[in-house]
Amino acid sequence: MGTAGIASLATFMNESAIAAAPPPSWRTAKIVPVYKGKGDKTLPENYRSIAITPPLAKVFMAAVNNRLTLQATQKKLHAPTQAGFRRHYSAME
Repeated sequence: MGTAGIASLATFMNESAIAAAPPPSWRTAKIVPVYKGKGDKTLPENYRSIAITPPLAKVFMAAVNNRLTLQATQKKLHAPTQAGFRRHYSAME
């Protein structure tokens, strides 16, 4: 992709985030059934669904998540008991 491509992508993602308007295709996912590996393959309960999302949408959401998490951590917005989905924290005692 190169430096210019990365810069263009970063600009696009920043502008999308500021405008709160990511491309509509990033808001949709294709749901695919995946066999669990046990039981009758003809029964729907032996499948789980996974959502296939566009790769750039995943990159965008990861960047947004990182920024929001950083801001929340710096401003001490997390409750002291909040451990789920936070780095260096564990729900186990």
